[in-house]
Amino acid sequence: MSSELETLMAAIQNNISEGDFQNLCGQIQKLNGQIHSLNVQVQTLTHEKICDENNYLKQIKVLSDKVMTLQEQLLQQKTGFEMPHSDFINQPSAHMDTSSPSSNISKEPKLLNQSITGVVKFFNIERKYGIINFKTNENGTETLKNAFIHATNISKSKIVKPEERNLKPDETVIFDLYDTGNDKYVAKNVTGPNGDNVQGVYVVYQKQNTRMPNQRHYQPNYRNQPHPRSQSRPRSYSIRRNQPNDYQQVERNIFRSRRQY
Repeated sequence: MSSELETLMAAIQNNISEGDFQNLCGQIQKLNGQIHSLNVQVQTLTHEKICDENNYLKQIKVLSDKVMTLQEQLLQQKTGFEMPHSDFINQPSAHMDTSSPSSNISKEPKLLNQSITGVVKFFNIERKYGIINFKTNENGTETLKNAFIHATNISKSKIVKPEERNLKPDETVIFDLYDTGNDKYVAKNVTGPNGDNVQGVYVVYQKQNTRMPNQRHYQPNYRNQPHPRSQSRPRSYSIRRNQPNDYQQVERNIFRSRRQY
């Protein structure tokens, strides 16, 4: 390449005067300087854009956390449920006096009835809890009440790990009803009708890459750089309605696609 350039420059020098040749070389150097300056500006703008995107993501996360907190507060005001501490027993520490009962120690949930039919009001997949509506007959009057449900209390599901199980809104479920006091209830041993698996929903992870299309052009030693996956954005949740018998198929496809990177 350098020999061809030297031949071209020699041919140009033979066809024009010395002064014009020097002037042409000066213009070429000036253009090279402008090109270098433009490359620096493009790199700066690309870096600023990535920084702005990261700042926007941080702001979105902060706002999302605030919205989630407000939703939990609204849930507590409407249903009287507090976050899933009601399903656990707070044991007193060794130095506490247990001679008399304390009002701030939760009692063990009491089984009221088995095989109750209810309808899922909502289920927060990220927080792993939800509410089930069920009807009770008190003095001949039907009353609609709420029961708290945690993912680990779902006993029949196509999802193997208990902590990853979930429910689909408006699906019908069967459960054992426990009373935690103060007109609050917890659902356990949750299954679908006739003891089948619950329907639930599954979560698909979507990877979003922040690398610009021409970013490698400005990284000559990109082969020694970390894998682009390590610089990607955090995964986001995408919820899709499930079809029958497709939990395991989706899970295998996800892991297969990850191995292809």
